[in-house]
Amino acid sequence: MLILARMTIVHLWRGIFLGSVALALGACAHPPARKAGTAPQCFSVSFPNVTLAASEYIESVEVVVRCGRIESIKRLLDDWDLKVEWDNPDLLKLNMIARHFSTGLPNTDQLKEFIIVRESADNGCYNAVGKPGMNITATLLTQKTDPAGGGERKYEFSQTDLILKPVCRKEKQ
Repeated sequence: MLILARMTIVHLWRGIFLGSVALALGACAHPPARKAGTAPQCFSVSFPNVTLAASEYIESVEVVVRCGRIESIKRLLDDWDLKVEWDNPDLLKLNMIARHFSTGLPNTDQLKEFIIVRESADNGCYNAVGKPGMNITATLLTQKTDPAGGGERKYEFSQTDLILKPVCRKEKQ
């Protein structure tokens, strides 16, 4: 009975520790709030690892940036089409589509730090959830090659799911 109680306490503490680590890591995915008068920051954007089926490939990528812009695209994939749409100053979309099934991606490795985004200099910009500051969402569409099919799958990522890494801060001129 004493051993069972010790194991339960150990599992409880381990769960609390791992939960706090996960919370701390998740909190890092948000760009820090920018103080008025400071220069906008830029971040590299990466997808987390996604486990795909053996016959599943990524065929398209969409990234939506609100209250920010794409500063650069670091990786152009062979035989993929790329389209950037800018509907208004607060909304920008990047669409990447494989031209042929054979050029689909078997994992997200080539989508590590593949774009750089910069938050808007406008302190009055509000993202899709009504909060000030930049917001990024992304979608991966996959397709299966096996004869049974299985069709398309859609993976959606919020800003907290994506990996944002600060890469520069230009000072105001």
